[in-house]
Amino acid sequence: MDLFALKDKCNSFYSNAIGLLENNGPINEICQNLLESADYLVQISKIDLLNRTECEQKAAKLLSVSKELRVSSNCSKAYFQLTGTVLKLNNEIDSIDYNDIKKVIKPADKKTDETPIEFQFKWDNIPNVSFDDVAGLEEVKNTVFKKVILPLNNPELYDGYDKQNGGGLLLYGPPGTGKTMIAAALAHEIGAKFCSVRASDLVLSGIGNSEQAISKLFSEARSFKCAVIFFDEIDAICPAETRAQHAKQIRSELLSQMQGLDSYLSNSENILFLVAATNKPWAIDTAFLRPGRFGIRTYVGLPSSEAKLAIIKNKLSKIEEHGVVKISENLDLDEIVTRTVDFNGADVANLMDEVQENSIMRSIKSGDKVILPEDFDLAFEKIKSSVIKEDLVKFSHWEENI
Repeated sequence: MDLFALKDKCNSFYSNAIGLLENNGPINEICQNLLESADYLVQISKIDLLNRTECEQKAAKLLSVSKELRVSSNCSKAYFQLTGTVLKLNNEIDSIDYNDIKKVIKPADKKTDETPIEFQFKWDNIPNVSFDDVAGLEEVKNTVFKKVILPLNNPELYDGYDKQNGGGLLLYGPPGTGKTMIAAALAHEIGAKFCSVRASDLVLSGIGNSEQAISKLFSEARSFKCAVIFFDEIDAICPAETRAQHAKQIRSELLSQMQGLDSYLSNSENILFLVAATNKPWAIDTAFLRPGRFGIRTYVGLPSSEAKLAIIKNKLSKIEEHGVVKISENLDLDEIVTRTVDFNGADVANLMDEVQENSIMRSIKSGDKVILPEDFDLAFEKIKSSVIKEDLVKFSHWEENI
C-alpha cells in the first residue's frame, strides 16, 4: 500500500472515531477505530521519514486515549484530548476535569510574545522550478497560464472587458502527476513567495488553535507583495462529509479568510493566490468549489508517452554528465516507454531509481558502472503502476457532474 492509500485509511478510521464520539457510539468500536488509525500512522512513519517523529507521537497519543477510554468510558474527555473541543453528552459517566481544560486555555492575564510553534509556517522565496521543468502537461500549463498567470501579471489586458477573473485554482488528478510542481511553477511565474500547507498544519488540538493558525497563515500571506498558498490534500482540510466539530470550525474560518480573493485585479499592490491539490475531488466540500474560491479547476492526468520519454531521457542525461557511468547504446527508450502504461510521473521516477540501484549492485561484482537493458527488465519486475484504475473512472464521472 502506498503512502497516499495509508493516509486515506488513517484519516478514515480517525474520522470514524470522532464521529462515534460525537454521537456517543459504542466504546469498543471507538477504540478499535483509534487503534486502526494508530497502526496506519506507524506504517506511514516508516515511509514518510521527514514526518516520522510526528507520526509516532500521534500514534502514541491515539493509543493512550484508547486505553484510557476503555477504562473510564468517558467519551467527552477522549473527544477533548483528541480535538481540544468540549463535548457534553447527557449520559456521560464523568465530566471533564477542569484541570484538563486549563492545560489548553491559558489565563487571560498571562500573555506571551512567543508564537506557538504550531502556528509557524515556512515561506519559501520564489521557487526555482518553472514550467520549463514540468515535463508534458501542456494543456494544464496552458490553462494555468490563461486563467491565472496572464491576468495576474498583465491586468491591463482585461481593461474594458466584462470578464470575471480571480478565485483559487484546484489541481485534481491521480497521485504523483506533478500537481505540487505545477503550484510551485505558478508561484515562480508570478514572482510569489510560496507556502505549502497540509492538513496536519491546520488541524490542531486546543480550543480555537486551528482557527488561529488559519488566521495567522493568511495574515502572513497578505504581508507579502505577492504570495501563493498551496493546500496539499485539500480534501483532508475541507471534507465533504464530516461530523467532527473541529472540521466545521476550520471550514468556517477558511471560508471567511477567502472572502474577497476573487477580486485581485482591483488591487495590484498585494496579490494573494490560492492553489489546492487533491487526489479525491469528490471528497471536497462543494462550498469550496464555487466561483471565487477554488472555481478554476483543471485535471492533472497521467503523463503522455512523450512526457515519460522526456523524464527518462533527462535522468539518463544527468547520469551521463558526471562522466562516470556509461549508458548502453542498446537501450530502446521507445520500447521502455511502452512498458510504462498507467505509470504516473512518480512511478517513472521510482523506475529510474531502481534501474540505477540494479546497475550499482552489478558493478560491485563487475567493477563496470554501466546502465544496461537488463537493469530496466529487473526494475519493471519490481516497480508497478501505483495508479488506482477505479479512481480514473471516478475523475471522469466527477467532471461530468460537478
